[in-house]
Amino acid sequence: MTSVDDVKQPQAPSKGPQDAPKEWTGVNFSGISLSLLSSLKGPTRRSGWPPYVVSYDLQTNDTSFEQRVLLSGIDASTTADGIRQTANLMSSYLFENYSEIGRVSWEADGNTPATERVAFYWGPNSSWLGWTWLLASEVGTGVVTLLSTALDDGLRNGIENTLTLTRQQQ
Repeated sequence: MTSVDDVKQPQAPSKGPQDAPKEWTGVNFSGISLSLLSSLKGPTRRSGWPPYVVSYDLQTNDTSFEQRVLLSGIDASTTADGIRQTANLMSSYLFENYSEIGRVSWEADGNTPATERVAFYWGPNSSWLGWTWLLASEVGTGVVTLLSTALDDGLRNGIENTLTLTRQQQ
């Protein structure tokens, strides 16, 4: 029988932006504002990945990552239903073995946009987790996705609790 000490344990979740502010940095890309762990590198431009424009990665080596955050930027011309349809279609195209687990949504509240969070499995064996946040406000719509090969509830919650949409200065 294998002892508990011999079984690899999951990493502890990251501390949130309120608990460890020095480990987080504020990001605003094309009107989507959020906090990310400072250890994520980016932004890296992504072409051919609509609606996503950039990513921030916590890489494990040159070819793989542990965490990837994808950002779309604000689209003032697409409705919430339109961005939902686009995200649904592109997720099944972009993410290997994409399989939705469930959705939860909440209404706009102050600076927080109306949000729909989609949880999903993905990866070679559909064993990794991901979350997509579909955001909508009077400013426009946007999409943020977190792809994880190692679960980090602290990162997921830190992103979710800091998401806002801001009007871009012309």
